[in-house]
Amino acid sequence: MKHASKTRKQLQQQLEQAHDYEQWCEAATALDDLDGLLAWREQEETGMLHESLMRKHMGLMDHCRQNGDTRRLIRILQESLYRHLGELSNPDLYTVARSGTNRLVGEFLDAVETSMEFICDHPIPEVTTARKLKMFQDAERVYGRPALMLSGGAAFGIYHIGVTRALWRQDLLPDVMAGSSMGAIVPGAICTRNDKELAEFFNHPERIHLNAFRWLGVTEGLRAGHAMDPRQLQEHLHHNLGNVSFKEAYEHSGRTLNISVSPTRTQQKPRPLIEQAYAMTSQQYLGDINIHFPPRASLYRKVLSNPTPEDLEMYINLGEQATWPRLAMIKDQTRISRAFDRCIARLEQELEQETAEQTATPL
Repeated sequence: MKHASKTRKQLQQQLEQAHDYEQWCEAATALDDLDGLLAWREQEETGMLHESLMRKHMGLMDHCRQNGDTRRLIRILQESLYRHLGELSNPDLYTVARSGTNRLVGEFLDAVETSMEFICDHPIPEVTTARKLKMFQDAERVYGRPALMLSGGAAFGIYHIGVTRALWRQDLLPDVMAGSSMGAIVPGAICTRNDKELAEFFNHPERIHLNAFRWLGVTEGLRAGHAMDPRQLQEHLHHNLGNVSFKEAYEHSGRTLNISVSPTRTQQKPRPLIEQAYAMTSQQYLGDINIHFPPRASLYRKVLSNPTPEDLEMYINLGEQATWPRLAMIKDQTRISRAFDRCIARLEQELEQETAEQTATPL
């Protein structure tokens, strides 16, 4: 018992001091093994899932693939793509074990993903590539796409760099991002960079311009009507985001950015810079998966101060460490969306090739 207690303490320390997700996952898996939770991940029945319904759908999809019955597979897949089928999106599934959830979740998602690719790659009688592409695009609109919304928080917003870097390193960073205040600056920096520039941004955070705040003196502040120098913030934004429009940023990065603007008058509603932002800001500040800044009383004295390079590293590390326990759920909950992306990209390429062949001038 004493040895087990010592081992647990060592593993917990490894978990808290992990430098990357791989180290964290190794310690989390070892702790789950020590607690007998790896066995739970292999159980046939969990009490949290509608296992019989999920296995029924998996069997039907497998039968259709084996028999090449693509049309029936499409009908079954339309039902299987329901997000809450069999309680698949139950967040409690990710509160039992640290390293992941019950294997049935992954098996079901494997079956859905394999079926999507089967439909994508196999011809369907009387269905053209263009029609198949539209079918996938319509299904994706119904299913929805993952989006990341970041809150404000002054200097604490640097924490978002750690969150987004953890997602980026696992190829899980959504292409749709939104935020307000400091929670808009970080996605702004991301959505104005292409993939190569984004790698530089995440791999070399020491190059980030950190001086966003400059307090005005009492006399200057009273005359200006505000406590901080907006020109300093403007310089900070220009250095980190550049000077581009939303359209230019999208064309350069391929990512969609939404920024909401706080009202300047008491009776004024929040104004969107692009259409979807207001709908998001008028709801509760919660998503399907939430990553919270760890409360540390000692940090609040820094909230309106320009961070030092040491602060920057600390905030980023806190963001990554808060994200790692959510990655298993994020991977599972976004798998279908990523499968849609792959299938649509393949069909678009196939349609482009067909069009080129049809328009080619014969020799």
